[in-house]
Amino acid sequence: MGDGGFPVGLMAHEEYSAVTVPLTPGSRVILYSDGMTECTNPEGVQYGEERLHALFDQARDWPLNTLEPILYETLTTWQGGRRFEDDVSVLAFEVVTRHRGK
Repeated sequence: MGDGGFPVGLMAHEEYSAVTVPLTPGSRVILYSDGMTECTNPEGVQYGEERLHALFDQARDWPLNTLEPILYETLTTWQGGRRFEDDVSVLAFEVVTRHRGK
């Protein structure tokens, strides 16, 4: 979503543009840090957006709470068990219908 821009919260007086995206029940939004895509394997190859998006596509129908452990295991394996050199952060949510109580 959007075209990127200045990191959110880094500077107090930066201007940001808003992006509006209509979401329907079942839609998922996954925000992640560049530490995920820039995670390198022992040969120095980055995990990259293509692999990460393919993993998200594969996990499309899995319960959302399984995403974090799968991402951690996948990236740890990719980098050969080494410690992460950058922040590896993810925020994911799913739009659900609201059920009204009786």
